[in-house]
Amino acid sequence: MTNNIKNLAYLVILSFLPLKIVGQDKSVTNFFPKSGNVGIGILNPLHELEVKGVVRSEEVLVESYPWPDFVFEAGYALPDLRDVERYIDENGHLEYIPSAAVVEKNGIAVGEMSARLLQKIEEMTLYLIEQNKQIEALEKEVAALKGLRQDPNIPINQ
Repeated sequence: MTNNIKNLAYLVILSFLPLKIVGQDKSVTNFFPKSGNVGIGILNPLHELEVKGVVRSEEVLVESYPWPDFVFEAGYALPDLRDVERYIDENGHLEYIPSAAVVEKNGIAVGEMSARLLQKIEEMTLYLIEQNKQIEALEKEVAALKGLRQDPNIPINQ
């Protein structure tokens, strides 16, 4: 066997083996040339980057999920609060938000979950605005009724 064939054979074999990088702090990173995946603290990463443990970063940029601006559009049908309550009573969590058991099993997609949570926050904001309008109307009605009651010529039953 010539040296070129031996070198080619070694390259083929190496392309299937992970490249192990050991840092100064003894941390291990595995790069898998065949899949292109990188595993930190994990031997067989299934994703482009897979980390076993905590990831610390100054910032994470997520670009892939549509933002829920539609909640503030004129035609958006805000769910009826009785339907929201019914769903919570039946399922133990908000609609379109996974249960704790699902999150424990599958994790969450950060971009998608951020958008879903923002949608719920925007819906709650609209509910609060509507409730504030109702409270202001009731306060005016109470003030008007108190004004009538202060007139001694008006019977209580009126």
